[in-house]
Amino acid sequence: MSNSPYYPHDCDMWNDPKIIKVRRKYGLLGYGLVNRLNELLRVAEYNRIGMDDDTLDDLVFDIQDKAVAREILDDIILHFKLYEREDADEDNEFGYFYSKRMRRNIEKMNEIKQKRSYAGQMSGKARQVLNTSSTSVQQKRTSKKKSKSKIKEKETI
Repeated sequence: MSNSPYYPHDCDMWNDPKIIKVRRKYGLLGYGLVNRLNELLRVAEYNRIGMDDDTLDDLVFDIQDKAVAREILDDIILHFKLYEREDADEDNEFGYFYSKRMRRNIEKMNEIKQKRSYAGQMSGKARQVLNTSSTSVQQKRTSKKKSKSKIKEKETI
């Protein structure tokens, strides 16, 4: 089992108009590159990747395919409207790119996770109350049986 964070994949991504444009220009190479970028964004801090030369060169190296040139990567990030730009900060003077759609999906996923967690907590508390009340009823029954058996023991003696 993988320890990777779960992220829903768009099952009809192939027919997305933006992806069709990527496929038309770069074929399966472009399609695979978009998916790899999405995987990397999912596990990146704040779900964003720096636009500095070192980081983008590292991405090209990570892909380990001689067909993937830095120019293709830049083109996919900047010109197909799949990714948004985020301003520079003190950590990266060139800014970042991220997927608005991914961030929206992650927010939905986190909301669902929080609701399920809350529902589980409430369910656990409800069971705890039920177990406590049923335990006290069982204890009363048991104590009645014990007291009846003690009375019988005294009568036989």
